[in-house]
Amino acid sequence: MQYMQRGAGPLSLAPSGRVYFGAAIVLLIVGWFAAPVIGETFWPNTGATPTLMRVVWCLATYYVFIVIHRVIKSRGTQIFVRQA
Repeated sequence: MQYMQRGAGPLSLAPSGRVYFGAAIVLLIVGWFAAPVIGETFWPNTGATPTLMRVVWCLATYYVFIVIHRVIKSRGTQIFVRQA
């Protein structure tokens, strides 16, 4: 797992990890409904299907959260913690 080195004990989400993954899930859910509307608004009559717009939204969310994870990691905040 890329977030933490291996060791003894099970992993659980830290409070910051709950916020991180919660925000990602909320953004993906919002995108499911918003992406087709945004696609039609900015690119009308171009053949940009709702599925294509959802794929673009999911990829954008993925790349944004890579950057967010690097910022969180650089500040020393943990996403996962080991239970004793």
